[in-house]
Amino acid sequence: RDAEETERDETLWIRTRYLVIASAGLAAEDLGSGRKILKKLARSHRFSHVAPGLVALRCQSLSPRLSGLRVRARLHYGALPNLHLSERGEILFCDYGISGIAAMDLSSRIASGDDEGGLQSYLEPRVLQYCRQRMNSDGEAFLFLELFPDSSRAELCALLRPRIYDATVPCGLRESLGYLFSGILDQSLLEACIDRFFEIYYAKAGSVRLQSHSDLDVAVEQFIRFLSCLPMEYEGVRDYRYAQIMVGGVLLSEIDDCFESRVQSGLFLGGEILDMQGRCGGFNLQWMLISASHLAPKIAQRLASSADAVDKKT
Repeated sequence: RDAEETERDETLWIRTRYLVIASAGLAAEDLGSGRKILKKLARSHRFSHVAPGLVALRCQSLSPRLSGLRVRARLHYGALPNLHLSERGEILFCDYGISGIAAMDLSSRIASGDDEGGLQSYLEPRVLQYCRQRMNSDGEAFLFLELFPDSSRAELCALLRPRIYDATVPCGLRESLGYLFSGILDQSLLEACIDRFFEIYYAKAGSVRLQSHSDLDVAVEQFIRFLSCLPMEYEGVRDYRYAQIMVGGVLLSEIDDCFESRVQSGLFLGGEILDMQGRCGGFNLQWMLISASHLAPKIAQRLASSADAVDKKT
């Protein structure tokens, strides 16, 4: 309404009283991108840091045999000296790293700079030492898997204790762990966990002999603690092509309660270009609908007022 179109250098210019920008961000650019619009907005509006969000995580693979395996777990992100984040839910092992709802939600929190703290108190001392040896400086990160998020360590130890004291001793630790956790963990995942456990706790020793049931009990308890913080070297998130959303955008302080720009009167901003992100589950779509439901009445009210003013003049 009241728009004027003019041609300038093969570019279509539109003059209008009110303009709503609710374009896509940078995610999934092959489906349509707001990159050009974002660049123009950045000349006049303040932005937070932008990054891919709700996207899979790239990390060192535990084993190529795990690709396609889904498990319920708590996924932790940690960086020295003490940064720590965690998300609980389904994860999917992929050839490039980890996907699934927990990984995607965690990716957005990493990009947003969240921090729960407490990394060093969460990690087993031997795992922390292993990570320190591979982190050259503060800020380098690891992912950690907690493979039994719904059970305490004490509950797992109590579940396995009858098996432990039924086992034949002396025994090999690697073989005993394979027997004791058979049916509790996927076989391929169990083998990968045992390999990493031996790498960290026994310097990749091929065989460790235990002489008594109490020795086996202690070793199993140590393995259970390890399964709460299984480390994988973090390499970053996948790029915008694979992201569901863009984290960051125009700061909310740049708009009023009706989503009108404080910088340019008549300009309304909504949806993904604003610095507001939700978790997996439709919350980002909800945000787009909320922004539309707030800005549309404001524009309608102004148009009605403008029409009334014209009628009074005539």
